[in-house]
Amino acid sequence: NVSSIDQVVGHLRSLLKEECFSLEREISTLQCRLEAEQMRTCQPSTAAQEPTLAELKEQKAAMERELQAPAGPSFVFAKHRYTKAWWEGW
Repeated sequence: NVSSIDQVVGHLRSLLKEECFSLEREISTLQCRLEAEQMRTCQPSTAAQEPTLAELKEQKAAMERELQAPAGPSFVFAKHRYTKAWWEGW
């Protein structure tokens, strides 16, 4: 019916507005989740930052050898220091 067209348009408009608000909330929620996931993946893991037990034992042995060696630079210690990436951060 042509006389009720304004009523139908008003009803459709309100439905579309509700849908837009719902989608905007969902977009906001998804954006927050994406940002949280990005932050989580960008942060280096604790395991990657800390040396393994084997690496610590190897370092300890190298330091003990250096302490027991006669005065002068220790080739073993110097080599170990420059080949282990985790040691550079200490």
